[in-house]
Amino acid sequence: MARINPSPDWFVGVDSFQLCVEGNWVDTVTVELDPLDGGTDNGFTFTAANWPTQPQGIAYRITSRYPAHPAGSFYYPNLPRLPPIATLTFTKVHISYPRTRAILYFLHINSSCEIN
Repeated sequence: MARINPSPDWFVGVDSFQLCVEGNWVDTVTVELDPLDGGTDNGFTFTAANWPTQPQGIAYRITSRYPAHPAGSFYYPNLPRLPPIATLTFTKVHISYPRTRAILYFLHINSSCEIN
Protein backbone atom coordinates (compact mmCIF):
# COMPACT_ATOMS: atom_id res chain seq x y z
CA MET A 1 0.00 0.00 0.00
CA ALA A 2 1.21 3.49 -0.84
CA ARG A 3 -0.33 6.88 -0.20
CA ILE A 4 -1.22 9.23 -3.07
CA ASN A 5 0.09 12.62 -1.95
CA PRO A 6 -1.09 15.17 -1.03
CA SER A 7 -4.50 13.56 -0.39
CA PRO A 8 -5.03 12.51 3.23
CA ASP A 9 -6.87 9.28 2.33
CA TRP A 10 -6.21 8.27 -1.29
CA PHE A 11 -3.92 5.29 -1.81
CA VAL A 12 -3.02 2.34 -4.04
CA GLY A 13 -2.42 -1.22 -2.91
CA VAL A 14 -3.28 -4.89 -3.11
CA ASP A 15 -4.86 -7.24 -0.61
CA SER A 16 -5.07 -11.03 -0.63
CA PHE A 17 -3.41 -11.32 -4.03
CA GLN A 18 -2.76 -14.95 -4.97
CA LEU A 19 0.87 -15.72 -5.82
CA CYS A 20 0.25 -19.47 -5.71
CA VAL A 21 -1.83 -20.66 -8.67
CA GLU A 22 -2.90 -24.32 -9.03
CA GLY A 23 -0.29 -25.37 -6.46
CA ASN A 24 2.61 -23.53 -8.10
CA TRP A 25 4.25 -20.24 -7.18
CA VAL A 26 4.09 -17.79 -10.08
CA ASP A 27 7.42 -16.67 -11.50
CA THR A 28 6.33 -13.10 -12.22
CA VAL A 29 3.09 -11.16 -12.33
CA THR A 30 2.27 -7.50 -12.85
CA VAL A 31 -0.79 -5.90 -11.26
CA GLU A 32 -2.29 -2.60 -12.43
CA LEU A 33 -3.43 -0.43 -9.54
CA ASP A 34 -6.39 1.93 -9.45
CA PRO A 35 -6.75 4.76 -6.94
CA LEU A 36 -8.60 3.91 -3.73
CA ASP A 37 -10.30 6.23 -1.25
CA GLY A 38 -9.93 5.40 2.43
CA GLY A 39 -13.25 6.99 3.38
CA THR A 40 -11.82 9.35 6.01
CA ASP A 41 -11.92 12.67 4.12
CA ASN A 42 -14.61 14.34 1.97
CA GLY A 43 -12.27 16.13 -0.46
CA PHE A 44 -12.64 15.46 -4.21
CA THR A 45 -9.34 16.97 -5.32
CA PHE A 46 -5.65 16.68 -4.48
CA THR A 47 -5.65 20.18 -3.01
CA ALA A 48 -8.98 20.13 -1.15
CA ALA A 49 -8.97 21.39 2.41
CA ASN A 50 -8.93 18.70 5.10
CA TRP A 51 -12.61 17.85 5.66
CA PRO A 52 -12.94 14.70 7.79
CA THR A 53 -15.76 12.28 7.00
CA GLN A 54 -18.03 11.77 10.03
CA PRO A 55 -18.67 8.96 10.57
CA GLN A 56 -15.82 7.44 8.60
CA GLY A 57 -16.88 5.65 5.44
CA ILE A 58 -15.58 2.47 3.89
CA ALA A 59 -12.69 2.32 1.44
CA TYR A 60 -13.73 2.21 -2.21
CA ARG A 61 -12.23 2.22 -5.70
CA ILE A 62 -12.17 5.61 -7.40
CA THR A 63 -13.28 5.35 -11.03
CA SER A 64 -13.60 7.72 -13.96
CA ARG A 65 -17.25 8.24 -13.00
CA TYR A 66 -17.26 7.87 -9.20
CA PRO A 67 -17.31 9.95 -7.17
CA ALA A 68 -19.42 11.89 -9.66
CA HIS A 69 -18.28 15.42 -8.98
CA PRO A 70 -17.13 17.67 -11.85
CA ALA A 71 -14.27 19.09 -9.75
CA GLY A 72 -12.97 15.64 -8.84
CA SER A 73 -9.31 14.97 -9.65
CA PHE A 74 -10.20 11.61 -11.22
CA TYR A 75 -13.60 12.51 -12.70
CA TYR A 76 -13.41 11.82 -16.45
CA PRO A 77 -16.93 10.63 -17.35
CA ASN A 78 -16.05 10.15 -21.03
CA LEU A 79 -13.41 7.52 -20.20
CA PRO A 80 -14.62 3.94 -19.74
CA ARG A 81 -11.79 3.39 -17.20
CA LEU A 82 -9.04 5.44 -15.60
CA PRO A 83 -5.50 4.56 -16.67
CA PRO A 84 -3.66 2.67 -13.92
CA ILE A 85 -2.07 4.93 -11.31
CA ALA A 86 0.77 2.46 -10.73
CA THR A 87 1.82 -1.12 -11.39
CA LEU A 88 3.29 -3.67 -9.00
CA THR A 89 5.46 -6.44 -10.36
CA PHE A 90 6.08 -9.49 -8.17
CA THR A 91 9.10 -11.55 -9.31
CA LYS A 92 10.05 -14.82 -7.63
CA VAL A 93 13.74 -14.73 -6.80
CA HIS A 94 14.22 -17.74 -4.52
CA ILE A 95 12.46 -20.89 -3.43
CA SER A 96 13.43 -21.71 0.13
CA TYR A 97 14.06 -25.11 1.67
CA PRO A 98 11.01 -27.42 1.70
CA ARG A 99 10.44 -27.27 5.46
CA THR A 100 10.15 -23.48 5.70
CA ARG A 101 7.26 -22.86 3.23
CA ALA A 102 8.68 -19.36 2.63
CA ILE A 103 9.00 -17.83 -0.82
CA LEU A 104 10.93 -14.61 -1.47
CA TYR A 105 9.56 -12.18 -4.04
CA PHE A 106 11.11 -9.01 -5.38
CA LEU A 107 8.51 -6.23 -5.56
CA HIS A 108 8.91 -3.48 -8.14
CA ILE A 109 6.61 -0.46 -7.93
CA ASN A 110 6.24 1.70 -11.01
CA SER A 111 4.20 4.87 -11.26
CA SER A 112 4.21 7.10 -14.29
CA CYS A 113 1.23 9.17 -13.21
CA GLU A 114 1.50 12.87 -13.97
CA ILE A 115 -0.79 15.61 -12.77
CA ASN A 116 -1.56 18.21 -15.44
